[in-house]
Amino acid sequence: MKDALENKSLKFPVLAALLFPFLFAGGCAKHQADDPMAGWTLGPKEDLPPKAYEDSTNFAAQLPDQERQSLTIRYYSNQKGEKAIKMESPVKGAFKDHLLIYDASGTRIKTVEYSSDHYSS
Repeated sequence: MKDALENKSLKFPVLAALLFPFLFAGGCAKHQADDPMAGWTLGPKEDLPPKAYEDSTNFAAQLPDQERQSLTIRYYSNQKGEKAIKMESPVKGAFKDHLLIYDASGTRIKTVEYSSDHYSS
């Protein structure tokens, strides 16, 4: 083994192999930490307060035609009893997401807009 380490032509590949997992693990962790849906669980529409459902319907109606035509809607809840509606639509090679967060009574407390995942058409 000592002879192999003294061989300069082997030093770079061995070092690269040892560092490879550390270089790419950090990128994955950052992506997961940036996920606004972390900690939320998918649930049925029936768990949504009527006031939140009405608000989300009005919100969707105001989106541009391009987003409304291919809108995917999912319903979520978290440990605090809050509800969320995620509206996702493909726009120009990426998914544009609108996240509407409601308290237990159905009052919207936060709106988050972001792009997730890229696709090719």
